[in-house]
Amino acid sequence: MTLLTVAQIREHIETDLLDTAVQRLIDDADAAVIARHGPHTAVTRTVHSDPYLGSPTVIYLDRPIASVTSVTEYDSLGNPTVLVPANYELLYGGRALRRFTTPYAWGHKVTVVYTPSDDTAQRKRVIADLVKLAIQYDATESTSIGDFSQTGVKYQTERELILDALGMAMAFS
Repeated sequence: MTLLTVAQIREHIETDLLDTAVQRLIDDADAAVIARHGPHTAVTRTVHSDPYLGSPTVIYLDRPIASVTSVTEYDSLGNPTVLVPANYELLYGGRALRRFTTPYAWGHKVTVVYTPSDDTAQRKRVIADLVKLAIQYDATESTSIGDFSQTGVKYQTERELILDALGMAMAFS
């Protein structure tokens, strides 16, 4: 299910497109946000130790943590150990976990399941901006009418800038 409905998009964007066409644009924008910035809900991050560098002491996460569901550490044989909060601490505003009980390095593999900080409002804005861009896109680089001339930004470049804006919003939250 997408974060925005056709009715919600129509509150921000005026278009003659049918609801089914607008829904396709919403689906595409929603999928782009998830592909670039992860799912809207719970996140699972798995980290493997590097055979040349050894096990890390800090695990960096894709998004800031609101709450940790579980941290499971695996030894080199694949045996799991579910860690308790006393075995690790959050660092950098919830963007990383550090192991601080013996051993200080993480195991061969670590899986962290967590709920990220709520960025729903920013995600909705980005989805709306992507839909608006798609509706306005006319596939021409420039338009001239009489003495008026306009050169547009390439669609893919603008789309990337909009998607990057969510990452910047999360970095400074």
